[in-house]
Amino acid sequence: PSKWETPYLAIGLVAFITYFCAALIPYGMYAADESVGLGILIYIVVAIILALPIFGVAAYISAKV
Repeated sequence: PSKWETPYLAIGLVAFITYFCAALIPYGMYAADESVGLGILIYIVVAIILALPIFGVAAYISAKV
C-alpha cells in the first residue's frame, strides 16, 4: 500500500481485533450461565464505546493526510 494508506490499515487491524474480541462477549455469557440476552446487550454497549475512539482516530488521520 502507499504511504498514506498505512495508518488506515493499522486502524482497520485494531478495529478488527477489538470487535472480534467484543463479539466473544455473548458467547462467554452463554458458556458461563446461558445468559445470551445480557451478553448481547453488553456487546452492543461495548461496540458503541469502541466505535468512538476508532472513528475519532480515523477522522484525525484523515485531517492530517
